[in-house]
Amino acid sequence: MNPVVTRSDPRAQNGEGRTAVDGWQRSSLVTRPSSSVVTRLPADPWLLHGVREMVGSVLELHGWPADRVDDARIVVSELVTNAVVHAGTELEVRVEVDTDARLSVTDYVPERQPNMRPHDPAQAGGLGLQLVDQLSERWGVAISDQAKTVWCELAPHPRTAIPRPVRQADHDRA
Repeated sequence: MNPVVTRSDPRAQNGEGRTAVDGWQRSSLVTRPSSSVVTRLPADPWLLHGVREMVGSVLELHGWPADRVDDARIVVSELVTNAVVHAGTELEVRVEVDTDARLSVTDYVPERQPNMRPHDPAQAGGLGLQLVDQLSERWGVAISDQAKTVWCELAPHPRTAIPRPVRQADHDRA
């Protein structure tokens, strides 16, 4: 799947009705048919656990299946890690849930474009966008003069089969 690349004005990213949450807490969410959570973070890899938990909690509140919540946690980890490693600026992480979910990470180095490259076993890393591509319905990049947003969309029940490793418990039942 090729990413969707768009160029936009960063002011368009601040839609009305969004909830900005700094120091996010689960109790601050309101369960409703759709929700949006936004947080700004420094470029610190130690914050990944909190971002994964935020995304997981939002999707769990919307009744998503556990395997897709795990997929979303993996995807947001990859998006945040890429932004921390390649941009090193403050980040904005956004989770929007209606029926599907849209996860996005904005950094402020638009000239550094994401690049999905073939896996090279001789190099560490390089699989992040391949995981995003495999686990999401679609993904893309929105670029403005001052920022870059890498986003992906996930469905609670994937539209295409996602290969899953066989767990020992599954193997024992066969």
